[in-house]
Amino acid sequence: GRCRLIISLVYGVDPSKARIEFDTLYPINALRNVAVREASSDLLMVIDVDFIPSSGFWEFCTEPAMYMELVSRAVQDKHVWALVSLELHETFLHLPLEKHEMGRCLHNKSV
Repeated sequence: GRCRLIISLVYGVDPSKARIEFDTLYPINALRNVAVREASSDLLMVIDVDFIPSSGFWEFCTEPAMYMELVSRAVQDKHVWALVSLELHETFLHLPLEKHEMGRCLHNKSV
């Protein structure tokens, strides 16, 4: 497909000139909102920099039949999806990549 570069200027709002107070409280949300507003793709995934999707996630979402199903549900049915996010315990060094490994982590309380 075609690649576009969109550059948006995001700046701090003087609290006395803000349309709504929320605009002055969370600047990272303002940056995210600009990115969401400027996105031109059929699907959009907003994630934190430290979020690691499961192995095979990209392949799952971009397989043609699944992609069309996701787009159809998002556009026609107004579906959204929330991905489960678990935080690893600081002493747990192994990153679980498979469902059975995650089950073991939940059982031993390392996530």
